[in-house]
Amino acid sequence: MPDLSTAREALSNHAPRLVTGDPYPQAAVAAIFHDQPEDARLLFIERARCDGDPWSGDLAFPGGRVEAQDGSVHDTAERETREEIGWSLEEVDRLGRLDDMAGSVLPITVSACVYATRIEQSPTLSAEVVDVFWTPVADLLDPERRTVHTLRRRGAERTFPALDVLGPGCPLLWGVTYRFVCDLMQFFGHDLPT
Repeated sequence: MPDLSTAREALSNHAPRLVTGDPYPQAAVAAIFHDQPEDARLLFIERARCDGDPWSGDLAFPGGRVEAQDGSVHDTAERETREEIGWSLEEVDRLGRLDDMAGSVLPITVSACVYATRIEQSPTLSAEVVDVFWTPVADLLDPERRTVHTLRRRGAERTFPALDVLGPGCPLLWGVTYRFVCDLMQFFGHDLPT
């Protein structure tokens, strides 16, 4: 079973590639592990369906756009986590930060801050979120869960690698969140298709 101690050590030595000075909006997300011996789990949210929201109904990490009052991307990730699911990240371990990424579909730069907690807080979901759930790292590595997401926009079709973490008829994990998960799994010593 994947053990968070391996990833924790690798993340502590990771110097993330940061995007600075680009003209695109910036966002930050919180990748939160539940630290259990030999059974690490990663927290995801399911976004509410909303007209005009490009991430409507998607699986994601808690997060959102950087605002002027945020002093750092960690501040953004922590504020957005509080706003979206009611969790405080003040008493959890900061494990590090992943490489910044550009959005797959929209022009945005996203930073991912990585945390670990041993405490499960009761969620208070905002109107932007319909569910919050833990997924075992072992499930994220399971080849049987690998699939593709087909995006249809403006008469064109694109496919993206994805994971089926919730089962048939449920949203897939894809896009920038999937790419962050790929990066995280490398810290456990595993590669996912990109």
